[in-house]
Amino acid sequence: MAPNFQQIYMTPAKSKDKIYFQWDFVGRTLGYMYSVNPTLKNLGRGEKEAWDDAIGRTVMAQGLILDTTKGALDRMTESTYPDQMGRHPEFGEEILELAKHLTDD
Repeated sequence: MAPNFQQIYMTPAKSKDKIYFQWDFVGRTLGYMYSVNPTLKNLGRGEKEAWDDAIGRTVMAQGLILDTTKGALDRMTESTYPDQMGRHPEFGEEILELAKHLTDD
């Protein structure tokens, strides 16, 4: 991620590794959540679909971050960004601990 440190806000990343891939995925998930009434009451069809998508994406994000086989997220990243073949930074302990609680009620 070092090549990205000097870039200005909203500039496409120079280095797109699995950390970037996950950051982008979670950011898009937040976009779904922002379109939903936070009380979750009287949701329209579009809001219900957005909420269901956000929940599904949250479960997916948790699974990708906590994947102990270290395969799925690496393969997804490499298929989108072939230059990342074999270059896989690991998530730190803080991120792993937070990810464990993504699906808590």
